[in-house]
Amino acid sequence: MSECSDGLPSHLAPNRLPSMILIALCYSLCHAVVPQQAIVNQMLKPSIYDKSVMPVDDGETLGMNITLNSFRLLSMDQKEESIQFQQEFLMTWKDRNLGWNRKNFSYDLEWVKVSANQIWTPDVIYYSTIEIERLLDENQSYADVKYDGTTRYSYPATVTTPCNLQLDNFPYDEQTCDLLLGSWIFDDHQIDTNPTETNLQPTGKVGSRSSIIFTGNSEWELLGITVSNYTMVIPRDGNYSLIKYQVRMKRKPVYYVMVIQMPTLIIGTLTLFGMFTPFSQRMERWQKVELGLNMLLAISMMLNLVSNMMPKAERLPLLGNYIIAEIFLCAIGTVFAIILLEIHARADQRHWRPPDWLVGNEANFRILPIASSEKDTGAIVMKLEAVKTQLRQTLHLVRQYMDRGNAEMEWKQLWTRIFDRIDLALLILFQAANICVSVLFMR
Repeated sequence: MSECSDGLPSHLAPNRLPSMILIALCYSLCHAVVPQQAIVNQMLKPSIYDKSVMPVDDGETLGMNITLNSFRLLSMDQKEESIQFQQEFLMTWKDRNLGWNRKNFSYDLEWVKVSANQIWTPDVIYYSTIEIERLLDENQSYADVKYDGTTRYSYPATVTTPCNLQLDNFPYDEQTCDLLLGSWIFDDHQIDTNPTETNLQPTGKVGSRSSIIFTGNSEWELLGITVSNYTMVIPRDGNYSLIKYQVRMKRKPVYYVMVIQMPTLIIGTLTLFGMFTPFSQRMERWQKVELGLNMLLAISMMLNLVSNMMPKAERLPLLGNYIIAEIFLCAIGTVFAIILLEIHARADQRHWRPPDWLVGNEANFRILPIASSEKDTGAIVMKLEAVKTQLRQTLHLVRQYMDRGNAEMEWKQLWTRIFDRIDLALLILFQAANICVSVLFMR
């Protein structure tokens, strides 16, 4: 074997050094990976580990801790009384059949990752769910295993579950949805489930875990999640150790106030102004009645919009009661407008003399033209004794007719002033009632 001028063998010549360095690097990388694979192979030997067997001895109870790492409310279906949310919870338990002696392996880390379908995992689910969609397939999920057998397994999923809603105060309501999480098969003698936290705060609030997502959506504000142990008793089947999550949410009412409540208030207010505006003639009252009927139809459409959002419950929500109150207010106003229209029409057509109690001091001079006309007619007759009797009677009738026409015109004007005052009084009364109703139902 020939040697180079610097004393190195020919196979270690400078032009072969990069290849040797690459081989050495690959060798070192292989040695860094091999211990982890060796640990997994040793733990999961078929002769040692069976993933179908629960990792406890007979009569023992497996303790399992659950941590809710994230919760994001996606939607709430009020008619179906259900919520959809995206969550991720972490299960931690000790598998006595897993683990390794750290002295036997040149592996410095405490944890190794193992495919979840290769080890035993608990059947923890949300009870009474409508639908669960896992974000990761089981073949893509991994569990963390510690050298002492402690195992961690994360379960991210989109969950749709029922939620009993109390909609009496809609849209100013707060809701609490109860979620039960635990094993479906193993009772409390086999698995004891415990939460790691008892109170979870929304992201951004004092006491919240800043790196974890706990939030509502555009319509709902997440107030917090209360966590507690819960035992479900099933007759002839046993007791099950569960975790109860009470998700507290508050609705953001801005949309419903601006889209439904405020338009209803504006329509009701303008309707009352239109029906009871003073200084109206008899023919204009027909238009007021038509306005009231049209506005009743418009407000009824608002009520139909609200009813389509709500479940068919025994009681209407607050917003529905407000719209019904506005409908009744406008309906009563329309009835009053019809009554005033009928009275005004009869007073004009039948030439009713206004009663004294309605006109007060104005009633005295309304009948004076007739009394004075008879007196004047008598004076004329006395002065015109030479005039023929026929002419005297004719003049008397003409004067009497003219005086009565003047009196009827004055009565008509007087009725108009009376109805103007009634309109003004009813306008004030109904608008005051409208304000009271709005204040009562707007919080």
